[in-house]
Amino acid sequence: MRQGEDFSPPRGGAKQLYRGAILRRLDAAVEEGIRQFYLVAPGGFGKTVVLSQWLHPRRNGVAWLALDEHDNNEERLTARLLRALAFAQKQNRRLAARLRRIEAPSFQDLREALDLLVRDGPRDWVLVLDDLHRLTDQDRLRDLARTVALLPPSFLVCLAGRTEPDGAFGEGILKGTMQVLPGSLLAFTREEVAELLRLRKGDPRDGDALFARTGGWPIAVGAFLLGPRTGPTAGAPGEELLFPYLQAHVWDLLDEGTRAFLVQVSLAPFLTPELCSRLTGLPRCGGILQDLHRRNLFLSRSDDGTYRLHDLFREFLLRRLEELRRPEEREALCRVLAEALFEGGHYYAAASFYIRCSDGKSVSACCRALRQYAPQHPLEERIAFTKRYLLGGPDPLGKRHPDAAAQCAVAHYLDGDVEGFFSSLDFVLEAARERDDEDFRRLAGILRLLDCRRPLGAYLEELLHLPGSEENRPGPGTEALPPGTLTAYLPLMHRSFTDRTDRLPGLDTFPDTFCRACRPLLGDDVDLIGLCAQGGGLYEQNRLEEACELAVRAEARAAGCREDLRFCADLLFLTVLTALGRRDEAQRLEGEIARRMGEEDLRALLPNFRAWRYGRRLAEGDREAAAEWLARHAVPVTEKPALHRITQHFVTLRALLAEGSPDLALLLGEKLRKLAEDYRRPLDRLQALILLTRAQWQRGERGRALDRLEEALAAAAPQGLIRGFLDEAPGLRPIFPAFLKSRRGGDEALRRFAVNVHLLVLEACGPSESAHDLEEPAAPLRLSPRQEALLGLLERNATYRDVAEALGVSHSTAKYHVLKLYRTLGVTSAAEALRKARRP
Repeated sequence: MRQGEDFSPPRGGAKQLYRGAILRRLDAAVEEGIRQFYLVAPGGFGKTVVLSQWLHPRRNGVAWLALDEHDNNEERLTARLLRALAFAQKQNRRLAARLRRIEAPSFQDLREALDLLVRDGPRDWVLVLDDLHRLTDQDRLRDLARTVALLPPSFLVCLAGRTEPDGAFGEGILKGTMQVLPGSLLAFTREEVAELLRLRKGDPRDGDALFARTGGWPIAVGAFLLGPRTGPTAGAPGEELLFPYLQAHVWDLLDEGTRAFLVQVSLAPFLTPELCSRLTGLPRCGGILQDLHRRNLFLSRSDDGTYRLHDLFREFLLRRLEELRRPEEREALCRVLAEALFEGGHYYAAASFYIRCSDGKSVSACCRALRQYAPQHPLEERIAFTKRYLLGGPDPLGKRHPDAAAQCAVAHYLDGDVEGFFSSLDFVLEAARERDDEDFRRLAGILRLLDCRRPLGAYLEELLHLPGSEENRPGPGTEALPPGTLTAYLPLMHRSFTDRTDRLPGLDTFPDTFCRACRPLLGDDVDLIGLCAQGGGLYEQNRLEEACELAVRAEARAAGCREDLRFCADLLFLTVLTALGRRDEAQRLEGEIARRMGEEDLRALLPNFRAWRYGRRLAEGDREAAAEWLARHAVPVTEKPALHRITQHFVTLRALLAEGSPDLALLLGEKLRKLAEDYRRPLDRLQALILLTRAQWQRGERGRALDRLEEALAAAAPQGLIRGFLDEAPGLRPIFPAFLKSRRGGDEALRRFAVNVHLLVLEACGPSESAHDLEEPAAPLRLSPRQEALLGLLERNATYRDVAEALGVSHSTAKYHVLKLYRTLGVTSAAEALRKARRP
């Protein structure tokens, strides 16, 4: 045997993460009878580490051979394999003697040597061939595959490489005797990344960001952890450590044609054969992509047939592009890519590359295309695109180009940036007056519907008196612009289109006025929008039978409409049926909506529908719903609330109250109240005030809670907005008696309205106390040590005299402390105090 050649398994470092999950998977496969494994993944995915950890307990009987390109020679490969086997079984003298007699070893000699090992060696043997991708000669691969296939069950064979299994091993894979473990199984999980951070004395809270940055690519995770900062922030040294590895172990091993292809397509956010042909000028790029995918060159394939480069490998290629191509060549590539993306309907991506080319006209074309509702694009993607490409930089495009400004206005509006919305809207309106573009003018007209600085009724009157408004529909050869994004994310349309009127849409002639005025802007969609707005207004006034009649008409009108509009009608009908107590019908409709969303992949509508379902469960007293919502779906209360999530934010607020977290509820409630006031949305403001009343009552701040309730009643009384109180009836039930008692000398009209609402709240709760009990805070009340002592005395039926003696105070002071405890708990007797404090 050649001296100095080590065939033992490599040893891991002291801070190397133990890959327990993948090792248990390998052990389970062996127990099921699998004796051959093929680990296939790109470079740096820890194939060698996993195998060395797995085989470490065996110590003896392991023949480990790391292949290189010279092993494509049959004599060299078989000689090294024989020496590796001899290294693993040094005491086998017959094998050593056989090796000394062989001058030009072949695979036949290898098979005879393996027979000796089976007869004379230990029962279990392990053969590891690492870096199998270095073996490219098809004859060698076929010989190796035949040899592996002939091995007895006592042999455990582990192959590891970067390329997909060669066809020579296909028979074993198809028969199930060889198991393939892809890179997706070798990548670190989120939990493993967090554990690595703990091992390296980093902050485990950085784990999610590090995982998102690296995708769990083990060597990339290690590169970021080796720098002075563990967080994957831009400019961190992780790339500077990772890219030299890619240069030496990936880039330098590629042929010139593959390098040129990868550099040329690196700009594209995703790859298709057609897109690659446009960028490279090469025909039939589908075969090239398939080959790169088979070779595991950090190229993943999606279910839709597109390919994506790993983000970090793409960044590495973009650096090569900077080095190898002149600026004018890079700009030409950007333009070709932008045109191809635009033609394919990928407007976000196209606009980003047009911006790099300083092509404002083409960006405007992209923005015009983005007006259509696209359920496959999450709203967060649109907002992020707007902030990065249209509002970023020293001279934002969104402040220079009207079409880009219109996109900015929509993004600002839905993101909760009211000042940004006003600024972009003013620019759009000015451009519409100067621009001879009827399509753009209609877009500006739709945006003016959202301008909360002026009453909606005044704008409708203006629309009715515009020239041509009597046409009641768009002119010949034009189409109305569907406001799909707004209706999808703000489906309670009566809160968007009617809050700024003097009357709710359920009254007088408002619906007819709205439809006649807005038909030139919205086309026939305006009929369904008007029905939903009118039905929503009647619901807010608790005129449920009338609201139900309109909801049925809206459902009939929604047949065949776009899904975002149909969802608005569905949600209105579902809400009214639930309020009427028609549970069976509501459950049937809810199931139909859920099934349709799953079948048609309506991801954009799912968050609001999910929020409605959790809100219903909370209203029914389901405490598990509160914990589930807060753990899985709630946006952190410390973040700025976005208008397009306002329905979800209100569910979060109710869940916090159900969980007994009044402080967090107050924080979120104040933010929602301000958001509603900024956008002049009185119905949302009313809902926030009602929930703030509950939060402050739950905190024990009775005076402030009663002030909030008075503010809410004053806002609701002029238009008879009763439903918001009834939807929170169990939580408001104990508050109304205290309010009526404390406001005996106030506004008589407001008091009469409050008495009426109180009676309806009692009716909604029913005669039992169960509904009231469901709304008590789940967390213990904040009581002082003295008040806790008082509760203990009340449990023993202590008198005022007993309390005075126990506390060392006078009889009158003892009575004062007991009454103060009652006020804190919002009760009038010792029995109620003990029940409220959860004492038996």
